[in-house]
Amino acid sequence: MRRRSRTAIAAVAAALCLCVVPSAEAAGKRLVGVNAVPAPNAAQMARLGAAGTDTVRVSVGWRQIEPFQGSRNWVHLDTVVAGAVGAGMEVLPVLFHSPKWVHAQGQTPPIYTDAARSAWTAFVTDLVARYGTNGTFWAAHPELPRRPFRYYQIWNEVNLRFFWGGRPNPRGYSQLVKLSSRALSADPEAKLLLAGLIPYRTVGAGSVAGTTYLKRLLKFRSLRKHVDAVAVHPYGRTPRVVINGIEQIREVLTPPRTKQPARRSRRKAWARKLPLFATEFGWTTGGELWNISPLRADPGQQARRVKRSYELMRKDAKRLRLRRAFYFNFQDFDAEGTDYWSARMGLFDLAGNPKPAWFSYVESAGGTP
Repeated sequence: MRRRSRTAIAAVAAALCLCVVPSAEAAGKRLVGVNAVPAPNAAQMARLGAAGTDTVRVSVGWRQIEPFQGSRNWVHLDTVVAGAVGAGMEVLPVLFHSPKWVHAQGQTPPIYTDAARSAWTAFVTDLVARYGTNGTFWAAHPELPRRPFRYYQIWNEVNLRFFWGGRPNPRGYSQLVKLSSRALSADPEAKLLLAGLIPYRTVGAGSVAGTTYLKRLLKFRSLRKHVDAVAVHPYGRTPRVVINGIEQIREVLTPPRTKQPARRSRRKAWARKLPLFATEFGWTTGGELWNISPLRADPGQQARRVKRSYELMRKDAKRLRLRRAFYFNFQDFDAEGTDYWSARMGLFDLAGNPKPAWFSYVESAGGTP
C-alpha cells in the first residue's frame, strides 16, 4: 500500500479511538444496521458507531476497484473498512458491478464466458485474502480492531431486470453463487449471503416476485452446499407491510409440513434453518416523483415508521430467524442523472443535517445521537 493511504488510515484509526462506542456483541442483539451509499467519512462512521449500529452494509463495486484488468485499487475500500471497524462496527460487503472490460453493462453478471468467470473468481479470492479471517489488511493495520468480513452478499435484487442486467434468471444466479462460494472457501469462516429480493413483483417490465424467484432458486439442490443466509428487501408503505415482506420470504423457506419424499424433506429442512437478513428497507422524504412513490413519507412519518419497524422486527426476530435489518440509507445522496426519490431515503439530508428518523434509529440501536 502506498504511504499516503497508510497515513490516512492511521489518522482515521486515531480519531476513532477517541470515540466511545457500544461493543459489537451488545449491538448485535439489537439487529440494527444501516446502508452506506455513498460510504460515510470517518466522522460519520464514528457517529454511526456511537449510535449503536452493529453493521454497515457497503457496496464493493468490482467496476470501481478493478477498472482495468489486473489493476486493483483498494485504497477507498481500505478507508471505509478502517472507519467502520474503528467505530466498533462490522462491514457487510455487497459484491456487485462488472467492469467494462467484462461487460459494457455493469449489472450483467460475470457468468457468460470463461474469461469473465475466471476474472470474478480472482477478484473474490483477492477480496477474501485482504479482508477475511487472515487478511493482509488486518496484518498491515494492527492499530485497528480485527473484524474480518464474515458474510459476503453476492449481487443485488437479482429478481429485478435492472439489477440482473436482463431477464431475471435463477439458474444463472445459482451459477454465480456457486462460483463465488468456491472463491470464498479459502476462508473457512466466510459465509455467503444471497442477494436481497423484493418479495413482490414491482412496477415495470421484467421483474419477478421475490417469493417466486426464491422457490425457483431453491430447486437447484446443490445450492445447499454454498448458501448460508437469505436476504430480503421488504420495502413497504407501513411497518406492518415491511414485516409481511419478511414473512413472505420466510414462508418460502419454511413451507407447511406435509408427507413427502425423504429427499424433498431434507431439502426443505435445509432451507428452514437459513437465517434472514433484511438488507434494505426505508422511506423517502423527497426527490423527483416523490408524490407517486409507494414509499413516500413526511419526516415525521419516516421517523415513526423506522421506530415501529425495528420494534416489530425485534419482537419477531426469533420466529423469523432474522439476524440483521439494514435501514436504507444513512444519508441522502445525488444519484447520477436525476434527483430520484430513492436517493432521498436517508436518516440525514444532503447537507448532513439529521432528520427526525435519525433519532428514531438511534433509539432503536440503543446508542447516542
